[in-house]
Amino acid sequence: SLWHPAEVGIKNVGDEDVDVLIIHRDSVEEHANGGVIDWQSLSDGDVISLKPGDSLDEQVETPSVYDGHFVLVTNQGNSGVGEVRITIEYVDGSLLWSAIISSIPSFAITGFVIGGLYFSEDEVGEKIANE
Repeated sequence: SLWHPAEVGIKNVGDEDVDVLIIHRDSVEEHANGGVIDWQSLSDGDVISLKPGDSLDEQVETPSVYDGHFVLVTNQGNSGVGEVRITIEYVDGSLLWSAIISSIPSFAITGFVIGGLYFSEDEVGEKIANE
């Protein structure tokens, strides 16, 4: 919902520290060069370091449909492998299933109509061939 913030949860499930940044879509371009994020150009106050097992829970406001944020994650450790779990919870997320379930009858009716049209064309074609 545009009136409620999205809950963003990030958990370091790996064995090494990771750096995390939640950044507005319009701000990413100035820190990216050819698809590579220049982490040195980012403010240290914005980048959060997560140790193994640590979590970060933030709220992200999206005032319009065209608004968006990215979750950027990097591992500057020796192995180069970082593992995180990112979950995003929306206030109206549970309504999605009720919308899908309430749409099942319309899917059935649409299938019935399309099936009827498909098979009626076959019957017309057979009648013409038999005449």
